[in-house]
Amino acid sequence: MKKPLLPLVLSAVFVAVLFLQSFYPIPEDKLKQFLATSNFLNHQYPQEKIYLQFDRPSYWANDDIWFKAYLKDSPIPDCNLYVELLNSSGTVIHKKMYWAQNGLAYGDFELEDSISSGIYQIRAYTNYMRNFDERWFFRKDLVILNIQDKVIPGTEQSLSRKDIDFQFLPEGGTFLANVNNKIAFKATDQNGKGLNVAGRIVDDKGTELTKIKSQFRGIGSFVIQAQEGRTYRAEVVVAGNIPMTFKLPTPQTEGLSLAINSVDSEVVKVQVARHTDSSTDTVPSEYMLVGQSKGVVFYRKQITIV
Repeated sequence: MKKPLLPLVLSAVFVAVLFLQSFYPIPEDKLKQFLATSNFLNHQYPQEKIYLQFDRPSYWANDDIWFKAYLKDSPIPDCNLYVELLNSSGTVIHKKMYWAQNGLAYGDFELEDSISSGIYQIRAYTNYMRNFDERWFFRKDLVILNIQDKVIPGTEQSLSRKDIDFQFLPEGGTFLANVNNKIAFKATDQNGKGLNVAGRIVDDKGTELTKIKSQFRGIGSFVIQAQEGRTYRAEVVVAGNIPMTFKLPTPQTEGLSLAINSVDSEVVKVQVARHTDSSTDTVPSEYMLVGQSKGVVFYRKQITIV
């Protein structure tokens, strides 16, 4: 049983960093407890961020990689900063420790003249950040070239199907049947480099629903309204000459979906869609929409989907 969309408009000072955390079908006393806990955790365990500024986007063998590091929202502004250089297979080939003072650090990596050409990654973190998920570590891909190499990995080497990673990423994390879903996709090679994609989305009967094309570094999106009991696939050409087929996730028959659209610099439009099995209908209709900026709860609203 399809439930109508609920349009909401939010005005915020820092819309660019708006994070809609989740939906909470909870009474007011539980909500106050949640907000208090959230603010306490944000105060006690702030989310530290690191950014490294480099002198160049690419380097030659025997060069120095110079950088300046910035620590943001750090509970310990004077601490050790660990910076690693990883090759395309994810192996750490260099690791150094630097001292960050007042949230700043400076350093460099001296590349040996024997290093192979390819796409490498710089990773940086502090000991404090190791208490949390590694997704908060700083990461940046760099191109390193060696004129002694005959072939530059990731540029001239041939690409095979087994080297291609293709992912579907539903907005809000839910692919829900019988409502419009915005689904992002991403195609990369074995070095993490984005690959161009062009093709179409078809259902199990071969009917074309929409055409798709990547916009930036192998990343793109499309909108689809999936039906219960049906399956879907992407028929695409990757990197200009490799035809491939990928199955979309199976749409859920019960749950919520969330869509966000930035109307302008100060307004965000939020749409919440609910779909349930009318025979069971166990999905609640009362929810609390919570917004956070830099870990601080700045918006909350009780909503009802009818």
